[in-house]
Amino acid sequence: YDTIDPSKRYFISRFENILSNSTTEQTLYDFKMGFYDLKPGATFNQQLLNKSIKTLTAMANTHKGAIGYVIIGVCDKKSTAEAHKRQYGQNYEKFGSYFITGIDPEAIAYEKDTDLYFTKITNLIKNQPISDSDKDQLGRHVFTVKYHGKTIIIMSLRSKNEPSIYNDDYFTRFGSNVESVKSKDMLEFMKRFTK
Repeated sequence: YDTIDPSKRYFISRFENILSNSTTEQTLYDFKMGFYDLKPGATFNQQLLNKSIKTLTAMANTHKGAIGYVIIGVCDKKSTAEAHKRQYGQNYEKFGSYFITGIDPEAIAYEKDTDLYFTKITNLIKNQPISDSDKDQLGRHVFTVKYHGKTIIIMSLRSKNEPSIYNDDYFTRFGSNVESVKSKDMLEFMKRFTK
């Protein structure tokens, strides 16, 4: 007979909560369809991964106690979801204003399966120009969720008592824009972490 796995339901609810909250707290959420461009024979887009990790550090720098999320396998535009559907021949799921494509088609096309795709991303995080504590936290807080048969990757980074650094620079996020903290603003920026 069918059983309901409570942990499975928990992760689906958590994912739906992230999607719902992202419409009101846009600074702390970012969505990526995947890390391969929509063209035949595409290669892994390392710059997109770099940008995602830099965005996470910027989110963590918005204020003390902030948690930033980058969700892979979700489009925030229907046109992108439709392009994904044309490329891979698979439908997407709609939740609120989001289109869940999952990483499965590109994982299978380029990495053989979702486990190898996930492993590739977690290994690449280790080479990012961020602090060891951020690498550790990111490594422990990246996970997959199955949503209507589609695999989603959720990466998150929580702020600490000091700002997160990316490539020897500090970034912060305003809306969907990532900006470098200017030296004239550094004192005010650092105060965010001492309150």
